Amino acid sequence: MRTGTVTINDLPVGEALLGRVLNAAGEPIDGRGALAEAPRRALRWPGGRREPAGTPLETGIKVVDLFAPLARGGIAGIFSGIGVGKMVLLNEMIHNLATRHHGYSMILGLEDRTYEVNDLMDVLREQGVQGYATVIFGRRDERAEAYSQVVLAGLTVAEHFREQGRDVLLFVDQQLAQEIDPLNLYGVVGEGGSITTIVFGEEDETGIARLAPHLDNVIRFSVDLAKQQIWPAVDPLASRSMLLERVLVDDEHLRTARQAAAILQRYAGLKPMPEESRSDLSEEDRRLIARARRIQRFQSQPFSVAEPYTAMPGTYVTLAETIRSFRELVEGRYDDLPEEAFSFVGTIDQALQKAVQQGRT
Repeated sequence: MRTGTVTINDLPVGEALLGRVLNAAGEPIDGRGALAEAPRRALRWPGGRREPAGTPLETGIKVVDLFAPLARGGIAGIFSGIGVGKMVLLNEMIHNLATRHHGYSMILGLEDRTYEVNDLMDVLREQGVQGYATVIFGRRDERAEAYSQVVLAGLTVAEHFREQGRDVLLFVDQQLAQEIDPLNLYGVVGEGGSITTIVFGEEDETGIARLAPHLDNVIRFSVDLAKQQIWPAVDPLASRSMLLERVLVDDEHLRTARQAAAILQRYAGLKPMPEESRSDLSEEDRRLIARARRIQRFQSQPFSVAEPYTAMPGTYVTLAETIRSFRELVEGRYDDLPEEAFSFVGTIDQALQKAVQQGRT
């Protein structure tokens, strides 16, 4: 753990940076002209990471908030292979933080990953929320301090916003995170605001193992769910959260998440069974499989950032509604409804409405 502070430089901070792409010195590299007049702040490492609050940072994304809730002021990792929707999930987190919580996002990366971040900014621009995000890029370099400078710049800007009472998501590209001392990753809750750091990248087991001891959350994706068109394809069984592990959520949340995961785990064990052998399943196992399939489909959710491509209005689901909806599914209240009623809806009430519209109640 670092102690004390080391002043390196200073750079502009504040709202003039929102919607802009900068280098680690705070200079615009987006071709949109000079920054508006902005206050400057000394770059300095925080004096040591503080424990995150024992409360979730609500994202409005059901599968995340139930099975892998983000610790407000903590450090999370989001890892996936190619083509399973990781960047769409990040886009929706940024969108929801901006529109529901008036929070800001910082995206830190290296210049050879600009295509991903440029795509991200294009989506945010289409949604009208690019003014809630700032991108800082660093160059490939052989010196570790060059990579640390990118993270230091991001933290400095994020700290300014946190002190203004904002919740900040600090996204750090995994390629950048792997080049720095993991102790330089930082999450904090202060008076009014917070910084929640999210490392995002590929399924690189070596890199993930190095970061794992410093992560309060890990969100991973399932190729199988993606093939089934269950988006977001977050894998509840491969994801984790310190809020659940340390029992820092309320009893209903913990019980619902554990019971839903147990059903999905049992289903995962039965799925490889040959079709001809399924006739030997007990009535209880048949009922469990049907319930697990409904829970899986209910993990899907229309995203606001995907609306132009899906023509489905995005939904934001509160944590309380997420817990209620999954609890009622776990209890078997809707075992008689068709599976398709649970696909790409927000709340359980919307699933019921969908079933009625389809004449399947």
